[in-house]
Amino acid sequence: VGKVKANGSPPHVARVDVGCYAFFGGDASSAAAERLLREVAAPRELLVGRDQAWRDLLQQVHGARLEDRPMRTFSPHGLEPTHLRTMNQRLPAGFTLARLDADSAVQLDAGLRPHALETFEDAQRFVAEGFGYGVFHESELVSASTSYTISSKRVEVSISTRERFRGRGLARAVAAAMLLHCLEAGLRPEWSTSNPVSKRLALDLGFRPAGLCDVFFLH
Repeated sequence: VGKVKANGSPPHVARVDVGCYAFFGGDASSAAAERLLREVAAPRELLVGRDQAWRDLLQQVHGARLEDRPMRTFSPHGLEPTHLRTMNQRLPAGFTLARLDADSAVQLDAGLRPHALETFEDAQRFVAEGFGYGVFHESELVSASTSYTISSKRVEVSISTRERFRGRGLARAVAAAMLLHCLEAGLRPEWSTSNPVSKRLALDLGFRPAGLCDVFFLH
């Protein structure tokens, strides 16, 4: 679900682009490292691990355009299916919840970021290789939780609600459906965020706070 750019074979540096993220690794003293940093299109979330040489290079290349924005990670060990099923059923009148198919997934747009179509090339590939759930109002997709990335063991969960529909518990219901699917499929759901609302939602769903992931936001 991403692209890798490296500086030769064997490479000394590389960048992995996945949706809104760019990951860097290798020899930060290489001239190719600076080129990989300069080529990144903003806005983007940049990750360099705990490598001080890469951090120094980030500051040198992008300076004031960088914002330190660490993401809180959460452990799924507190998730309980019974609790999730209760939350899954709490939808206001006039709203329905369903698994996304190729026809409904095309409604994933800028108003519902982050979502799977930022990483999968199209809706068909998304529903073939990933999965997600949506809340609908009069056939409009107004809240969605999707597999931003997925492997044989883990799913990075993304979630969003259109601005005019927020504050009605839609994200809680659709996230609960997504997490139930993960647990029933034997997949570990991964939840990480810098957004205070998303952090509260994670706790409501049953996640437990874990570590911090160093992330720099490029404006």
